[in-house]
Amino acid sequence: MSIAFKNIVDLVLHRASTQAAAKAFYFLENKAVEAQHISNADLLGKASQIARYFQEHHLAGERALLLYPQGLEYICGFLGCLLGEVIAVPVSSPLTLRAHNKLYDILRNCQAKLILTSSNVLNDKRSKTFLQRVQSNRQVKVIATDTLFNFDYHTAWDIPALSGDAIAFLQFTSGSTSFPKGVMVSHDNILHNSECIHRQFSTSPDSFCVSWLPLYHDMGLIGTMFQPLYKGFPGFFMSPLHFLHKPWKWLQIISDYEADLSGGPNFAYDYCVQKINPEVHPDLDLSSWRVSFNGGEPLQAKTMKRFAAKFSGLGFKLTSFAPCYGMAENTLIISGCSDSEEPTTISVDINAYKNGDIVLSPVDESSFVQELCSSGRPAWGQEVLILDPETKALCLEQRIGEIWVSGESCTKGYWNDQVSTEKVYTKWNPSVPKTYLRTQDLGFLYKGELFVTGRLKELIIIRGQNYYPHDIERIAQQAHPVLRSNAGAAFVREETPFPELILVQEVNRNTPVNELGTISQKIKFLVFEYFGLRLNQVVFVNPFSIPKTSSGKIQRLQCKKQFNLDQLNLYHLHEKYAR
Repeated sequence: MSIAFKNIVDLVLHRASTQAAAKAFYFLENKAVEAQHISNADLLGKASQIARYFQEHHLAGERALLLYPQGLEYICGFLGCLLGEVIAVPVSSPLTLRAHNKLYDILRNCQAKLILTSSNVLNDKRSKTFLQRVQSNRQVKVIATDTLFNFDYHTAWDIPALSGDAIAFLQFTSGSTSFPKGVMVSHDNILHNSECIHRQFSTSPDSFCVSWLPLYHDMGLIGTMFQPLYKGFPGFFMSPLHFLHKPWKWLQIISDYEADLSGGPNFAYDYCVQKINPEVHPDLDLSSWRVSFNGGEPLQAKTMKRFAAKFSGLGFKLTSFAPCYGMAENTLIISGCSDSEEPTTISVDINAYKNGDIVLSPVDESSFVQELCSSGRPAWGQEVLILDPETKALCLEQRIGEIWVSGESCTKGYWNDQVSTEKVYTKWNPSVPKTYLRTQDLGFLYKGELFVTGRLKELIIIRGQNYYPHDIERIAQQAHPVLRSNAGAAFVREETPFPELILVQEVNRNTPVNELGTISQKIKFLVFEYFGLRLNQVVFVNPFSIPKTSSGKIQRLQCKKQFNLDQLNLYHLHEKYAR
């Protein structure tokens, strides 16, 4: 590694001693003109005061939910836990009853005795219901950490003697295919994955990162908070809602601060293409944007090409795109593309693709092909295998199988869930003592690059052939402009004599109900023309009603459950199935 830090405490102390006055992080409030900022010295000072509270109350080893809005207080609270030997549990702030229930389940799962938050959250009406419910359990204490701060940063704080194997935090999984589980991430895991990201994207002390990604999610936390801390360069945050309301602000901050590192899931680039007119912002300069990482959901080469074309006049280059693949169980990054080449795409024969084989095929009008985008090469120090999900046999190159990963970024397992841990963290070959992470994702290797094709649990199998739901959803959403992108769920209904293919799809508000039948027929035609599949039922639902994880992934199995229980939020209560 660049510097042999023993743990994250060692890293924070190093930054405060060698770059004390340097600004560590910035945060721009939604309606603010100027960004707040904090130096490395003040970051250590505030985090150590939180840590001192934990030490005075003998809380080492306890779990603490971090219930902050996006901002500098979140970072101080998180690092305060690590400095005070308390296991941090990043979560999103409660806004809805469903979010309350999920947080309460997480609270019980990790047996947390603490909730860390801010005075503003304590006084927020949307949070009071959840906090009052929690405080009714006398074993849980709610602490507004901003009330612990004072100007005396030199009050005694005992630096803990932490091993790199100690648990730093619990990253609860997104829950796209099952109930979220608490991934145990160690100090060593964070340091190793930070080194992977550094080597993958060539970050340096001269870098500058801009992010709207939520800090409770692994991409935001490891990729855009720990990476700046690890390499000693500033990180700039805005809230996810700020990005959704004003996506151009993301690009403006990149331009103003000449940032070289930023990114997000595929939908973010789609959103910018739809919502931003470059002619309205002619002063933006995106030429400094060297690494535009794209991960967290299925990659779309067309999206990246459209984004590059639309913003090329502002200095953005297609070679800046760096598609990548990662997951919480591996701390974050597993593979990624370099920052100097265009993303690798290949076109494959769709019929062979259905059978799990990758056969390259030229694009022409006489045949249907599937365009696939690479997620890059395995990151530094990580081994990637493709195995048959049933036999565990090693797949040949260009054969789709389950992705297995091994390396020092591979985490310790799931908190309080030995059954799931033994299922997911396992050995491939009895003669090889190495433990592998079964990602439960499907993919293949081609010329050393990893291509991710979909989730194993969501794979649609009809007449012995394989189809990926996101492919069906993407084609269906091209049928009409009223169909919302990244807002559909395809799945198979097995309760009938023959498997039925179902699509639940959001439509824009004010879509004429009398046009839904025609739109449904167009969807079915496209799906049949492209895949040769009969789409049995199309169900139109209201905007923002498709269940998603906190990171924006479609929860297809949850949507299927709602369909079976007749609990979908139908658009204008139209006929249940638009046949």
